[in-house]
Amino acid sequence: MSTAVSSQKTMLHIGGFIEVNTADKGWNSAGVQPAIDLAIKHINNRTDILPNHTIQIHWKDTKCSDAYAIKALVEQLRKPPTKVALIGPGCSISAVLVAAASHFWNLIQLGFSAGSSSLSDKRRFPLFFRVNGPEFTLYKAAVSLLHRFNWKRIAIVKQDEDLFNDVHERLQTMLKKEGISVITANSFVKDPDNVITDLKNRRARIIVILMYEDKSRMVMCEAHRQNFFGSHIQWIIPGWYSKDWWKVRNFSGCSVEEIRRVARNFLAVQEGYINNTVNTLSGLTVDEFLTMYEAELQNYSFPNNSYAVFGYDSAWVLASALEKTVMQLKEKNMSFDNFSYKSASIRQELRSVLLRTNLSGISGFIKFDKNQERLNMIWIKQFQGDKEVKVGYFDPERHNLRKGELTFFAGENFTWPDGKPPKDKDPLNERLIKTNLTLFYVMSSVAATGLLTAFGLLFVNYHFRFHSVIRQSSPRLNNVIVTGCLLFYCCVFLYGAEAFVESRGTHTVICKVRRGMCSLSFTLAFGTMFVKTWRVYKIFTNKQLCKQLGMLHDRHLLAIVFGLVCLDVVYITAWEIADPITSYVQHLGRETTPDGREISHGKVLNCTLNYRSLWYMFWAIWKSPFLVIGLFLAWETRNVTLASLNDSKYIGMSVYNVVIMTLITVPLSFVIDHGNIDAKFALFGTLFNAVSTFTLLLLFVPKIIKLRDEVASPERAQNTNHAAKSFNDSCLEHHDGRNGYRRHDECPHCKCS
Repeated sequence: MSTAVSSQKTMLHIGGFIEVNTADKGWNSAGVQPAIDLAIKHINNRTDILPNHTIQIHWKDTKCSDAYAIKALVEQLRKPPTKVALIGPGCSISAVLVAAASHFWNLIQLGFSAGSSSLSDKRRFPLFFRVNGPEFTLYKAAVSLLHRFNWKRIAIVKQDEDLFNDVHERLQTMLKKEGISVITANSFVKDPDNVITDLKNRRARIIVILMYEDKSRMVMCEAHRQNFFGSHIQWIIPGWYSKDWWKVRNFSGCSVEEIRRVARNFLAVQEGYINNTVNTLSGLTVDEFLTMYEAELQNYSFPNNSYAVFGYDSAWVLASALEKTVMQLKEKNMSFDNFSYKSASIRQELRSVLLRTNLSGISGFIKFDKNQERLNMIWIKQFQGDKEVKVGYFDPERHNLRKGELTFFAGENFTWPDGKPPKDKDPLNERLIKTNLTLFYVMSSVAATGLLTAFGLLFVNYHFRFHSVIRQSSPRLNNVIVTGCLLFYCCVFLYGAEAFVESRGTHTVICKVRRGMCSLSFTLAFGTMFVKTWRVYKIFTNKQLCKQLGMLHDRHLLAIVFGLVCLDVVYITAWEIADPITSYVQHLGRETTPDGREISHGKVLNCTLNYRSLWYMFWAIWKSPFLVIGLFLAWETRNVTLASLNDSKYIGMSVYNVVIMTLITVPLSFVIDHGNIDAKFALFGTLFNAVSTFTLLLLFVPKIIKLRDEVASPERAQNTNHAAKSFNDSCLEHHDGRNGYRRHDECPHCKCS
């Protein structure tokens, strides 16, 4: 492929590289060739630029492949005529390889679309110039968009190619500096299934694509299969994809409509230009060029390419540099006829001229920096309806990236399906789940009834304290037992308080108080019960003199209970110092819509500590002896004949009730998830209500029945009182002085002094 030439002028041969037969692999730059050929026609027809020379370009297809790029370069070098410069390739994969080798043949290379940032390394690519900017500059505009829409949480999907790997590495650095987190960065070779699955699991909403368009179609197709699309998902892609890139009809797996449905509303960043109406080197405006370009395309089977403007300008930049170099060589009695691949002198002249380039092209003002490349403005495009719309542009030299600045084109703006930009994460209705109020009222009603009953029993204990059935059952100790049950009922309200508490600080206090109250109530109720039974056991099983049992008065037993309470306080205090209990927020399962969008996120307040199992195990070891000793004492005193003194049957039933309830509650408390606060409250509320209620009923109902009989039949009560006098009184009344003591009729094993 070559352009028409004039035989009356000296020929300047240029090696041209283009990507035509890419078969949807990599980037196809074929549509740039008509623009460059058009520029060569215009240049060759001008008399003010290279009047004595004609430029001819010899095209080679690199197919966006490293292997074909090497092959194309070798063919350019081996086949005459000698090329004085190179233009292209457009694909970075090919451009990198050509640029890495061409400088050894002293060939200046001018790129028009290759964006690999590695091409900026002049130690590796000393003779590579480009009128486009590095690919990474596009993503400065992307970062500006992230700031503009307050997107601080993104995902990246990239193709494993040097071009995209380099962009990804530099983009990660920039994002970190800008305070934007990358929740995941994935790549794939053939199947993007795992990539989309990961994006769904991480609930990615803003996704930056770093890949060629064929891979993008694969990603979009897989996203459709996995139902990962909608107005809540925003794709940001390169804007240099071919026109209507989503309309490839022979793409296997998905229809055009399915790809379009996933890609809807995508944002794209692409090197662009403003409609230049000032005096350009070519004398054309953008509109005039585009009209000519569309006409020229009719002679080719290539699609329209957005980099055609840069291709056209690259030809003019090279022609301008060649003209100035010709003039400089003429002053030295030299010409391009003296050019050879082994000579560096002409190459150096051409490079010096290019570094001083300062002209106005179709794409804007052209000037090369120290890296022999140009900084261009970036178009921001959006997919609206069924077409890409240029919304505005980002100027790296003028706009503030961190503020999300950009300039809008007249009459254009962003449009969103929901009327506003998507969020970088689903706006959750994060609600604090509390104890069900109906359940709370039911449990609290039972506990309140128990409290009233307990206060009633305290009144009975006090009011009838001189009646034998009450007096002989140690009313002071009974009061302590009732107090323990009162605290058990209060624990129900503390566990149900989660129905009203929202503050972690308040919940932490409740966690601490109810732990201490549970421990104290157990000690007061069952510790007192077993101490009381222990006295009966000591009296009715003792073979020694009664004076040896003098430490069994109520005050002595209350002192023992007080000691147990002190041990409780010491243990709870040590527990709190070593491993303080705190409140934490536990997040529960999330409700989602069919397209994967989160709409609700429940959370509950839970108590926690570092060594929960260890502390509760020690607590169980400390409390279990109460139950074991209680059963033993109940069994040993089962034959005591005074019913007012013998609570062994009821104590045994109380212990049995506690053991059964505990064996049910403890395993279930570990099975029930901490997030199921209703089940947890129902479990512990039932435990506290049942234990305290059964204990009160078993210990006091029989006494109340007997008390009723006493009140109803005073004579019978008097006989009962006489027969059931206290142990010390009986001993004193039956002293005979023969042996210093005698046995009591009601206490065959007791000795009375």
